[in-house]
Amino acid sequence: MVSVSKYVVRPLTIAAAGMLVSSVSASTASSSSMTLMQEQEIAPLHGPMDTDTHAGWNMDALTGLMEITIMVHGVSVEAAKSIVVDGTATVLRLNGAGLRAIRFLGIDFHVYVGAMYSATPITTYEQALEAEVLHMEFTFLRGVGAGKVAEAWREQTKHSITYHYDGYEEDIEKFIGMFGALKNRGVEMMQIVGDETLIWDQGEFKGKIVGKDFQKAFLSMWFGEQPVSEDLRAGLLSGGLSPAAASQ
Repeated sequence: MVSVSKYVVRPLTIAAAGMLVSSVSASTASSSSMTLMQEQEIAPLHGPMDTDTHAGWNMDALTGLMEITIMVHGVSVEAAKSIVVDGTATVLRLNGAGLRAIRFLGIDFHVYVGAMYSATPITTYEQALEAEVLHMEFTFLRGVGAGKVAEAWREQTKHSITYHYDGYEEDIEKFIGMFGALKNRGVEMMQIVGDETLIWDQGEFKGKIVGKDFQKAFLSMWFGEQPVSEDLRAGLLSGGLSPAAASQ
């Protein structure tokens, strides 16, 4: 069990944001796939990943990543993130990032940029479920009112979550209720630590939901049979490819 008072994330450098097709402006870039534009050359942090052993990152190579950011569709994403769990510092590396875009009348409406950090390379839903620590953050690209935020989460969870359990409805309503109106570039953030899912809305800690069942349901929304976006799923599950390898 993780004590919130002992759980610290630093640095939180991505600012505030927005949601929904009706509230989102079209970007000049039309591609909905992940585009990484490196600000600084980053060497691969591991060799070819053995999915059977699920080896971790080369921690020595993480040292120089803390000050490096990568531009993903105009959003600055950190290459690595330091967190403290119960007094122990842990460095998580960017496992992958991507854009959530919705095509309407031939135009790609850019909704948010998602990023996922992990202690080991993750390329599958099953590996994400096994992770003891995950950090996910979503930077929204336009401000939206609280009612629209709740409506969007409710529709998305209904469409994409494929795992349900006793108590699911209560947990998902608690989750949705933690989010309010979004500012432009607002960040909604979730962290999985052990059996707890901790939630922040634009820098403010909102609470936690306890239980592996909720984590399985939540992760199915992004990585299950009906993901929010196939492109976003592929981006988040990149397994920590170096920006040089992932750049388009």
